[in-house]
Amino acid sequence: MPKKEEVYKGIKVAGLAMFIPSLLIAGPLTGYYTGGFLEDRLHLPGYTTFTLTLVGLAAALLETVRIIKKMIKIGEKP
Repeated sequence: MPKKEEVYKGIKVAGLAMFIPSLLIAGPLTGYYTGGFLEDRLHLPGYTTFTLTLVGLAAALLETVRIIKKMIKIGEKP
């Protein structure tokens, strides 16, 4: 039977892994809706939405890399 610490470690890693898809969806969607809002309200050029969507995707990818590094670090702890 596994130790409690190993079980909790596995649950923590699984929780972090389940958060990644939400993060990858939320980043670009936030950029898309923020860009659309700014285009409508401030009459900015049409590429604003595209640019902010890419910025949101980049931020989501960076945070995903951080989460994966954290998962590896948790998995390697004795």
